[in-house]
Amino acid sequence: IVGNFSFNNNMTSNCAGQTAAGCPVNSATGFDVASFMLGLVNTKTRNLFDANTYTEKRPEYTRYVQDDYRATNRLTLNLGLRGDVYPPWTEKDNRQSNFDESTGTFVVASDNAVVNGVEVGRYLQTYSKADLGPRFGLAYDLTGDGKTMIRGGFGVFWNFTPGGTSSSKAQNPPFLQATALTPTPTAYGSNLLLRDGLPLPPGVYPNRPAAGNTRSIFDINFRDAYARQWNINVQRSFFTNYMLEVAYVGSQGRDMVIKVDINQAPPVVGVSDANVNRPFITLAPAVRS
Repeated sequence: IVGNFSFNNNMTSNCAGQTAAGCPVNSATGFDVASFMLGLVNTKTRNLFDANTYTEKRPEYTRYVQDDYRATNRLTLNLGLRGDVYPPWTEKDNRQSNFDESTGTFVVASDNAVVNGVEVGRYLQTYSKADLGPRFGLAYDLTGDGKTMIRGGFGVFWNFTPGGTSSSKAQNPPFLQATALTPTPTAYGSNLLLRDGLPLPPGVYPNRPAAGNTRSIFDINFRDAYARQWNINVQRSFFTNYMLEVAYVGSQGRDMVIKVDINQAPPVVGVSDANVNRPFITLAPAVRS
């Protein structure tokens, strides 16, 4: 359970108790400690999870083949191929959900779950069945006397990216029972009182309309990130115990994860309530960021 009562100077400023917008605030008035002593709350929030223990798990499958091939007495090749499969996280009792952008609802995990018209099952996403990573290396004796060598390599490396609290489908409704209360009808209202505490949790109801902040949407067509790495080296030995080496090393990332707010309201001049411009305001009017 994570809960919070916050206090600011609004409730003890010159605009305290105002029920109409447009009150000119005097910055010299109001004190947050005074609001606290009077029990006038600015916001009440609570994030409550199912009382039972969550068990999220996922397997990883990997296969790898490699061989060293001596093409000539001066050239040796290292050849390999790795294949990875990284299924998404699942919860043993299907206590996960993903947001359906076509309906504005949170779809609960099940064997036949459908999101955006795509059957995704318990994973609530599709995933790649073949992340292939070739490997190639070489060593070449340039002069044939073992004193000047050219070495190089190239490989593709895959990684399962999502992780951490903000990447858990178990943090979504209806399993995250969130409460967020603010004064009404304006931010200077005095009807949100400390002595009233918090209302009872809303309970786990899969059909409850989507609402709240810090909800997570997982791309149903998400694919794993990968990196290409390569290097080339020229080595020259001289005297008995010395060697000079010149090398070039490169790395290139692809499909790296960037978390974005797809329900962020675009800035519009003259609009006082940005929520009306959120992309999902029609399908899910109570969902924020």
